[in-house]
Amino acid sequence: MVGTGTTTTIGCGKMSIRKEGLYIMSLIACEAVGPSHWLYMSSTLARGLQNAVESHQIDPETCPKGIHADAKEFFQRVTRFSDEKQGIPEAVHAYVLAAGVIRASINPRPKTRHELDKRLERFRVMVNSLDRPRRLTVHEIAVIGQLIKFLLRLKREGECERTRSYVESPNYLAIF
Repeated sequence: MVGTGTTTTIGCGKMSIRKEGLYIMSLIACEAVGPSHWLYMSSTLARGLQNAVESHQIDPETCPKGIHADAKEFFQRVTRFSDEKQGIPEAVHAYVLAAGVIRASINPRPKTRHELDKRLERFRVMVNSLDRPRRLTVHEIAVIGQLIKFLLRLKREGECERTRSYVESPNYLAIF
């Protein structure tokens, strides 16, 4: 197998083949990320949505483009697992994270997987529509209220994960 510069996907990583025929394994981290990855997005979006609820409208300042792209990516990952029922690592991780956050932040809690999936789909639809300025309906305000609770809990989970990783790092002990 003399390499031709081809790349083969193996699980979450890629195996690159050098021209000299040597195999180089460069495991690229799975796109499965923890809540701290979504910390800034959840914090900024929650604040923007709170302003939208107070003004009863979505406007261009509600959700900056980069935040909107990250929020759409998060809910796309979540619904990819829900729709395909496949073991795609980033989708599984995002779904488990979202399910835990919903159960910890929103009442009444979903009793079935179907109820959970419906709620996540409502959040996805709302997030995808944030680029359309409009007056909010009573229903949209209710969905945004639940989405804000979800985002604030996701932010809290991210802060806890970040603190935990800092405290568990060897550099933390070096301070004392």
